[in-house]
Amino acid sequence: MSILGIIISDEKTYDMLRTYTIQSGQCAGNEDVYAAIQGIRSLSVRLKHHQIQAMKLAQWLSKTPIVSEVIFPALKTHPQHHLWKRDFQGSSGVFCIYFIR
Repeated sequence: MSILGIIISDEKTYDMLRTYTIQSGQCAGNEDVYAAIQGIRSLSVRLKHHQIQAMKLAQWLSKTPIVSEVIFPALKTHPQHHLWKRDFQGSSGVFCIYFIR
């Protein structure tokens, strides 16, 4: 498994971050980069499936008696759903649920 990302900094912290990442060995290897490139090819398909499954799960959870609230802007019942709909074309699979005590 690989986790790749970027660090964005200002000029003030750049040297410190660069030194730290080099000294701690935080660099991507050939295999990590190759796996990331292969994964990018199917990313849109996987994210679409992720979105569909998250919506199904959020809808199901919102009807479950032990759940008091599902916070997922893609749900039509969310208070700011209109803002989500205005600003986004899809959703991720991240949402929050509150259980009844």
